[in-house]
Amino acid sequence: MTTLAVAHPRLPQGILQAVTAPFRMIGVFFATIMENNYRLRQLEHLNRMSDEALAARGLTREGLVKHVFKDTFHL
Repeated sequence: MTTLAVAHPRLPQGILQAVTAPFRMIGVFFATIMENNYRLRQLEHLNRMSDEALAARGLTREGLVKHVFKDTFHL
């Protein structure tokens, strides 16, 4: 009877990190773009306001996205 042993080599941790590094950097790049987007910062600022303060500006909570992106998406 013959026995066959097959070794499945494991990638060293350093090589695995080197292979996945470009994909992680692309993710960090897009996350940075989104976090620094002026419109998203404006939307977060308005979303932190009370309903009364929004009403004083003539806005509703449901209409914030439409207000912030009105010149981009023509909603």
